[in-house]
This record gives sequence, structure tokens and C-alpha cells, in this order.
Amino acid sequence: MHIADDLYAIIALHAPGTCHAARVVVCAAHELPTAHAWCTSSYAACQRASSVAMVALQHFEQHTTSPASALKHLLVWLATLQHVYSTPSVVTGELLALDPGLQRLVPPVYRPYALTLGELVARVREGRGDEGACHLQDVLHAGR
Repeated sequence: MHIADDLYAIIALHAPGTCHAARVVVCAAHELPTAHAWCTSSYAACQRASSVAMVALQHFEQHTTSPASALKHLLVWLATLQHVYSTPSVVTGELLALDPGLQRLVPPVYRPYALTLGELVARVREGRGDEGACHLQDVLHAGR
């Protein structure tokens, strides 16, 4: 799935022909020729976005009625990442922050996912997909 200029998501399904997502990986465009759903991007921002995407997927699986609905929520949520490299954190106002685990500067890859499908769609359609964007460590410190 194309997310932004240089950002893509790869979603593995549990079985061919199903809508039950097993894993999601975010990667850079030039990684696509060799990327697959079980790889790890070489970029810190993509690694963290992949981690948040997996947590979002688990949330959608627990709070929706079917695997197809969870996948639909995930696809719309991934679209909220389209301005990840140009949206500062709502917590710090910074575009980049040092990720303590990776020891790299990372943009605010966290986007709220505990929203209804209608809310997620509205945010993307209205250009508000980055509403609530913050760095992962800000979410962990706030206990969200």
C-alpha cells in the first residue's frame, strides 16, 4: 500500500483469499524490491511505524466484528501516516526526537487508532490524519 511519497506498507494475510491480516511492515520505496511482510526496514522511522501499526492491528482485531473490518480500519489508519515526515509532535512541537531504543532521530509516527472507522475516514478525507501525532516515547510517558 502506498502511504506517502517514499513510504509503503506491506500487509501479510493469514491465508490467501482471506482478509485476516497477520502482519504489517512499513518500508521505504527503494526497499520494495526486496521487502516482504516478515522483514525489518533499515530505517528507524519505518521500524517504529511498523511497531505502532502492529499494535493498531491488534486493537482493531479486538474491537471490530470481523477480520475484514479490522483490515479496513488498518488500511485507513495507515493513510494517517501520509504526512509523517512533515508533521511535528502535538506534545513537543518537534518534528524529530531521539528514539531511546534505536538511538536515532525519528518523526512522530504514533497516530491515534482507538477511533471508529468513520472518525478515521473523516480525518484522512479532511486532511487531519496527523491529528494527535506524537513520538512513541511521548505516548509511553503519558501512559496512553
